[in-house]
Amino acid sequence: MKSIQLLLMLIIANANSSFSQQLKVLFIGNSYTYVNDLPNLLYNIALSKGDTITFDSYTPGGYTFEQHSTDPAAIAKIYSQQWDIVILQEQSQRPSFPPTQVAVEVYPYAAMLDSMIHDNNPCSETVFYMTWGRKNGDASNCAGWPPVCTYEGMQARLRESYLEMGMLNNATVAPVGAAFSNAINLNPVFDLYNPDESHPSIYGSYLAACVFYATIFHKSPIGSTFSSTIGIQDAAFLQNSAQVVVNDSISTWYQYGNIPYAAFSYATNGTTVQFSNNSINGTSYSWNFGDGATSNALNPGHTYSQAGSYIVTLSINSTCSSDFYTDTIQIGTTSISDAVNDCNLFYDFQINAVKFNCNLFVNSLTLYDVQGRMVKKVEINNTLSVVPFDISELSQGIYLLKAEGAWGLKTTKLIVSQ
Repeated sequence: MKSIQLLLMLIIANANSSFSQQLKVLFIGNSYTYVNDLPNLLYNIALSKGDTITFDSYTPGGYTFEQHSTDPAAIAKIYSQQWDIVILQEQSQRPSFPPTQVAVEVYPYAAMLDSMIHDNNPCSETVFYMTWGRKNGDASNCAGWPPVCTYEGMQARLRESYLEMGMLNNATVAPVGAAFSNAINLNPVFDLYNPDESHPSIYGSYLAACVFYATIFHKSPIGSTFSSTIGIQDAAFLQNSAQVVVNDSISTWYQYGNIPYAAFSYATNGTTVQFSNNSINGTSYSWNFGDGATSNALNPGHTYSQAGSYIVTLSINSTCSSDFYTDTIQIGTTSISDAVNDCNLFYDFQINAVKFNCNLFVNSLTLYDVQGRMVKKVEINNTLSVVPFDISELSQGIYLLKAEGAWGLKTTKLIVSQ
């Protein structure tokens, strides 16, 4: 009998995504950045989504933060113009070394570079590029430091060190290494590495570019029409892997930085709504409740005079920049977002059917493989009942089940194993 794991992912579109942005971005790193021309991959992904980066880079092979901190060429790049974002990538092994060694060999030089960045422009944001563990661990340092003997151990140390660099320097962290882990867990045969088991393949670099797009633009890379040389279906898988990691732990990656990130949730009681401000790095807030009323409170409550649909916007500001988030709420009727959240899908192996228990009328179920090819589709015709959906002939792998209705779309991941 096959087993199946259902991981529910509600696709939420932030209204910010319709607005074009322009950013000036500098990359300081080494071969992990210049292999496959990561900056240009980011440029093309952004361009396909209606955004623009002006970029430059300085990436000598094998370079460390220590070397960059005294290299006249690196320093000249930092001071060459008023950057919005400066991305710092350390040599691939150093941050995975013992904490006492990292504290001496890495952190002081990260601080020096960050200091130069803000000396040049106090409103530049330092973004630390969390890299990934080597495919089978770091064999050259395994004997002396066992945690790096495996991919998992090396990745854990890299994550710890880059987050600490974020904390020590009040900086943002781009979780590329975490996205590698996510993609590997979802599809172990998807090779993100070059044959040296260290540098990224084009797939790994494309995934990194997607993470950077999500991190610095606050937008989803999903739907980018730029796929480089890897094909549309593979690009879609990597776009999703990046988006899930960045969005699932926004408070982790942005918690120490200065980039404002607007977000809110809410609870309704009749015509009264209590808003919860989930934003990060804001210093002031402005609410527009969609009925002409406004507020500057952190977590306001608001009572609407009549039932209806209202567009609520939260705008936030920090010292150097701003962000906003918009959502539509229903007053006097069941909230669409509440209804979608109440919807649970599961598979009944005894009758080979999908069952759904929710307050929504579902019109169709469509199953896709990881390459984005449709496997099967069932039209349901506005029912809340059980839908026959035989997966007994499916091969082992990852699938996406999309439930659609007048309320929108909900995607469920199916991991089928023998």
